[in-house]
Amino acid sequence: MVKSNPPAPLSIIAWLSIAIGGLMIFSSLMALMASSSIPPMPEDLMSSEHMGVMGSILLGMFKYFDLVAYVQLVVAAIIVWAGVDLLRLRVWARAAIEVFCWLAMVFHALLAALWIWMCVTVFSEFQNIPDHDAIPFSIDGMMYAGIVIGVVVIAALTVPLVLVLRYLRGSEARAAVAGHLTQAAREGS
Repeated sequence: MVKSNPPAPLSIIAWLSIAIGGLMIFSSLMALMASSSIPPMPEDLMSSEHMGVMGSILLGMFKYFDLVAYVQLVVAAIIVWAGVDLLRLRVWARAAIEVFCWLAMVFHALLAALWIWMCVTVFSEFQNIPDHDAIPFSIDGMMYAGIVIGVVVIAALTVPLVLVLRYLRGSEARAAVAGHLTQAAREGS
């Protein structure tokens, strides 16, 4: 039997994958429970004239809420499985976690774009308020602060992904997985 003894950084990545996947499973189950308890909105309230641009976007997102939760549940299960198999130094697990890191970075980029668009859209709505000059804060200042905060938070979430990718694509992680395959082949013959 092949014994797996992954390097410490690989073990950390594997355990983080298991933990993050577990949190995603919990989150998707809670989302499904919550969505099952929310009654459907009346059709007449769902028109864009009542909801505005942001409301229409949110309603569009809620139409696919359950589907997204189920997809998240499946993805989370694969991430947990990949984390467990990374501890066993399985080749597919290293590749799977790398793919999920890339997908998360694409998601972060899209989330940053959505955040910036939302900040601009929401704060531009303040310009339509009668007597918007009486608002006790700078609308533009709040918009730029919101944009900066969102971008900084998303960047902070992306930096660990870059570090994980750098390690997974590096020679130590590849050698650990390849060495495990070589050891398994020797013991199998």
